[in-house]
Amino acid sequence: MKKYQPHKYQRVFHKSSARFRTLIAGRRGGKTLSGTIEALRWADNHSNSRGMIVAPTYPMLKDVNIPMFMDWCPSHTIAAWNKQDHKVKLLNGSEITFRSGDNPDRLRGVGLDWLWLDEASFQDRGVWEVVYPALTDKGGVAWITTTPQGYDWVYEMFYKPAMEGQEDFATWRFATEENPYIDKKLIEKAKGDLSEVMFRQEYLASFEKFEGLIYPDFTEKHIINIPSRDIQDIFFVGLDVGWNHPTAMLLMKEDTKHRLYVVDEERKSQLTAVEISNHLLAMLTRNGLGREDVVSYVIDPASKGTQQTSGMSIYDQLAEEGWGFVLGDNNVMAGINRVTRLFREKKLFVGKNCVMLRDELVNYHWRKWKEDLDTDRARPFKLKDDLVDVLRYVAMSRPDWFDRPELDIYGRLVEEVEDGEPDTIDFLEVEEGDLLGDGGDIY
Repeated sequence: MKKYQPHKYQRVFHKSSARFRTLIAGRRGGKTLSGTIEALRWADNHSNSRGMIVAPTYPMLKDVNIPMFMDWCPSHTIAAWNKQDHKVKLLNGSEITFRSGDNPDRLRGVGLDWLWLDEASFQDRGVWEVVYPALTDKGGVAWITTTPQGYDWVYEMFYKPAMEGQEDFATWRFATEENPYIDKKLIEKAKGDLSEVMFRQEYLASFEKFEGLIYPDFTEKHIINIPSRDIQDIFFVGLDVGWNHPTAMLLMKEDTKHRLYVVDEERKSQLTAVEISNHLLAMLTRNGLGREDVVSYVIDPASKGTQQTSGMSIYDQLAEEGWGFVLGDNNVMAGINRVTRLFREKKLFVGKNCVMLRDELVNYHWRKWKEDLDTDRARPFKLKDDLVDVLRYVAMSRPDWFDRPELDIYGRLVEEVEDGEPDTIDFLEVEEGDLLGDGGDIY
């Protein structure tokens, strides 16, 4: 039997009668669990009701929301499950439809009694604008669970009205550490792994404007004379291709203590694939290396795009030149956190000769809020970021010894928990003949 033991924020969220509720929490605060339980309660207590659960992406819907709902919905209460249409019908006549927010137009349909948007800040404003009319006819309710992502549409349309005391709105915001079921050691580890602003957002549930330097941990102490080559050193090459936007390349090595060093650099505009190949050979040669001395070549995944002039991608053209590049991981936020961690742990150093990379690192900053009107997401300012992008690709390609963190379905860093289940705590005992036991009363 499973038991649901809500902590204080989950408890007040469930008890609230507000039409529009928002539960904002840090990572592993129990958001998805709360939303699932609320969906079960509504379906159980309102016979013949229609509800919809919307996840940001189809993978999240398939891997998280549907399994969690089915896991906590007693099988004897399910009348039918339409796997193709992702719709479940309960014995009391209630229907729940599962959808992803990938394409908001697909969410149009019949009226709803209730709606749950999970990780709403990772969904487009258009999702809410499409599904809201479905609540109008029946005066339906909606609840949102999410980790904040800056001052986005969730902040403007749900959190702010609730904080201003507007009728029908209610909100609760709490940090990860306020979930009593979380191991506090994991939070301390995350604090060391993430940039300061990212930690505040992801674990303190803080609304953040990503402004200022991205790598404040990079200092003069990271700029050194690269140690002489050791027989056990292993080498890597990273490449970011462009035309008017420069092509950038880095030669890096790792020593036996798993420290990364940026050995050499190159950044130049309007290079063809043949010219890029020549520059790569020259960079290796001047450092006493051949192609065979490099264990891994990592390239910007955008290089797979087709070039208009040749009809072939740069990736394929470089393959014809004999370069065995693998596509890098271009998750920007995860990569920034990885590089930040390496700087903090004194496991990443830049050669004194790499003046262009050093210049990029000390000037790499978040876009100012007023410059970012076209998106609700935090983004780096796209100017002189070529070599820092390459640095991310190489850093993210080193999973063997740096304990590369797992990425969740949003592309964010995931910390392991003892039972391996995110956002999971004990549940109420489920009685026969009732979804949640005792009429759905979880208190």
